[in-house]
Amino acid sequence: MKEFKGTPDKWLAKLEDGRNAHDIIVDREDYAWVASVHQQFHDVATVEQAEASAKLIAAAPKLLEALILARAVILSKRDMDGLSPKGSEILNKINSAINKALS
Repeated sequence: MKEFKGTPDKWLAKLEDGRNAHDIIVDREDYAWVASVHQQFHDVATVEQAEASAKLIAAAPKLLEALILARAVILSKRDMDGLSPKGSEILNKINSAINKALS
């Protein structure tokens, strides 16, 4: 299986004020920049969306780790007892998400 080649360590989402907008910065605990989600000051809905997007981006490494562990559990169940159609559907979605993250 491929390995994650992105920025290692814990990612954080934090708000930084700029001239015309807020940037929600996703970085590591040592302040190594990972990503920025930009939104305009005047649009409250966009502020909430940008903050939610930044939090999702910051959670990405842990989400990938959880998917890899869940896949291992499902595969061991499949090998012992087989999978229901719903279990197969879930496994396919997990594989798709992992492959997208690692490709």
